[in-house]
Amino acid sequence: MPNRYRPLLRAEFCAGDQFAEAMFLLNAGYRAAAVSTSRTAVERLLKRVALMCPGWRTLRRPQIHRLTEFLLAEGVISEQERRDFTSFGNMASSVMHGGDCNMHKAAKIVAQGERIRASMLPILYNLVCTQPDTKREQAKSEWVELSKNRIADLDLPPIVGSVQEGGAPCKNA
Repeated sequence: MPNRYRPLLRAEFCAGDQFAEAMFLLNAGYRAAAVSTSRTAVERLLKRVALMCPGWRTLRRPQIHRLTEFLLAEGVISEQERRDFTSFGNMASSVMHGGDCNMHKAAKIVAQGERIRASMLPILYNLVCTQPDTKREQAKSEWVELSKNRIADLDLPPIVGSVQEGGAPCKNA
């Protein structure tokens, strides 16, 4: 397994705590908070999966709808999964924005969030195990090159009091 994706996978296994928290909130009677926690956990899972796709740089303002469209375009999920995820996002958003939410509806939304997580974990694990390390290295080198160019374009004078090579303080002329 490539080392660079291990934190993403570890973070997703820790996200199980969010689903447990959602169930706790639901059982305590905080229906909207439970739905919100579940939706946030699903959105973060979809973001983790999207970050492993080659075209992740084109993704802007990732929310459930955009993430599902992106993952469908990348071939990670099917059209039926996209519809399920969108349905979940719509129901959760309506509750989070003040829509009516009884206990049955909240339990249905939280359970659907857990089903989404269960269906996405194998996909996440397969992406982690099949990604070559060279793509990360290529992206890193591109980022370093862009950063160097941006810093060079700024044309900043040296900082007064910074230390030059050899330990001597730098002086502006």
